Amino acid sequence: CRPGGNHAPEPGRLPQSWRSLRGINGHVVSPQCHADPMSYCSNGHGRRASKRIEFNEMNILLARPPRRNARDSGLSVPPLGLAYVAAALRENGHKVEILDAYVQRWSWERFTNAIQSKKPTVFGLSAMTPNADVAAKAAKLARPFVQHIVLGGPHPTAVKMDVFSEMPHLDAAVVGEGEHVSVALMDWWERNEDGPPPLGVLTRNHEFKPATPESRLTALPRPARDLLPNDTYRYLF
Repeated sequence: CRPGGNHAPEPGRLPQSWRSLRGINGHVVSPQCHADPMSYCSNGHGRRASKRIEFNEMNILLARPPRRNARDSGLSVPPLGLAYVAAALRENGHKVEILDAYVQRWSWERFTNAIQSKKPTVFGLSAMTPNADVAAKAAKLARPFVQHIVLGGPHPTAVKMDVFSEMPHLDAAVVGEGEHVSVALMDWWERNEDGPPPLGVLTRNHEFKPATPESRLTALPRPARDLLPNDTYRYLF
């Protein structure tokens, strides 16, 4: 996709002037298309990316923090929300890891040491309101070792901008479905722009504009279950 002109790029490369972005499901989209991360550029501004095009990858650690206390006997089921987001990010060229400290019954000290050792570019969390305090603690512990911290899930979707007063160590939060919005957010951070974030992303200094949810389930990649410690999960039945 390009903002204008009829000259094709050299195979496998994109002109700097295009400022091309990684888009949805492998598309390369121009700034016009990137205004809405849910858009597939039906206005003609999109095309399938060449497999030879290489993007700058970000090291992303998505984490489910440890239990609030060692006696917590919560149900140890897979964090499929994180797995769906991980799949979308990985499909778009990023290096992603999921750390489920909850199911592995890690201590908070071990959790913090792991983050310090990995030093990811982006540290991602998800939270419902009943465990928002746990996410806030994880963000605080991770802050010295990561560049960006983002929170998704039902809690930021419900409280929106209030999440930044509750969790002062956050850089951004995702409202609503996170698969495509997270991809757009990583692109925004990669470009290190000062302008407004993608639709669906909360930041402290910009007006929030919602994204349009993806209505086609077939557009979502299958969750990245291979990144989870699958032999540790248990169900009630």
